[in-house]
Amino acid sequence: RDNGGADIQQYHLELEESKGFHVIYNGLETEYLLEQLIPGHVYSLRLSCSSTGGQSDPSDITQIKTPAVAPASCHPPKISGKPKANSLHLRW
Repeated sequence: RDNGGADIQQYHLELEESKGFHVIYNGLETEYLLEQLIPGHVYSLRLSCSSTGGQSDPSDITQIKTPAVAPASCHPPKISGKPKANSLHLRW
């Protein structure tokens, strides 16, 4: 991309949450590991950069959905009522 005639001094990675976007990374690295995410959740991110000429407009928003995972184990079935000779009523 066009650097505006000056070297990039910092990248600004932003994550959108309930109250809008907030910066989660400032620095010169061109990659970032975003951790402690929620399975099956959609995350919206955008990037801008700055130099001696000022700060760029934010990039287009990237939306990424984390894959779902298997649910936690279920509670064991429990007997409901009295067992009968030929049937059991179970609930969980």
